[in-house]
Amino acid sequence: MLTRFTLRFCLTDWNVQMPFIQLNIIDAEFVQHERVPSFFEKKLNPIFYVKMSCNKKVYPTAEVKNGMNPGWNQTFLFQEGDDTFLTFRLKEKGKILGIIKRGKQVGHGEKIIKGTLRGGNFNVPIRNSGRNPEILVGYLRIKVVKVDSNSQNKVEVLQNQKEEQLQPLKKDKIEECKKNGNKFGETVELIKPEKDDEKNYKNKKMKSSKKLRLKRKRKLKKLNG
Repeated sequence: MLTRFTLRFCLTDWNVQMPFIQLNIIDAEFVQHERVPSFFEKKLNPIFYVKMSCNKKVYPTAEVKNGMNPGWNQTFLFQEGDDTFLTFRLKEKGKILGIIKRGKQVGHGEKIIKGTLRGGNFNVPIRNSGRNPEILVGYLRIKVVKVDSNSQNKVEVLQNQKEEQLQPLKKDKIEECKKNGNKFGETVELIKPEKDDEKNYKNKKMKSSKKLRLKRKRKLKKLNG
């Protein structure tokens, strides 16, 4: 007898100036069901699943990637005592690239807001991905305290809010971003070197290569005697 935990998320807000996504937890309830667990499930020894879905009406431009099923349903396997993060990877205009379950150690500089899964809104702060500035990343921490089908407060959702992520963008920077067509607060400027700088750089390179040649010649002369 396994206990399935169903969780349905909806994106309700998309803020550009202070980037975050607001997730509305529609449903969170235990469903008892009899089913023979697969080998993969036996290996993980799960107590319940977390099933995530996103409403197509709210999210018409959703991209299905990273093993996401159409209709935004994704099931995660959890067990009691699990303390992990759900990672949201998003693109401009709220296109989800994927929601991934991943474990992560909790740092000291994190603000944690506690809540139960009996409905409620959670603001998940998002930031630019290090490799690709177009992709935004957000984390929602889920800690399984106690799995009990009778109790109301079953699971704690702990929201990870780092101070860096929550800093609002300055007005000047927002205007710069609008001019450059970048909504996420990171202006990328390609600084072209001036002609004089290019010449100096080439001369330095030539000088260094000449020095190396002279050193090699001296060494060869010493060896040959």
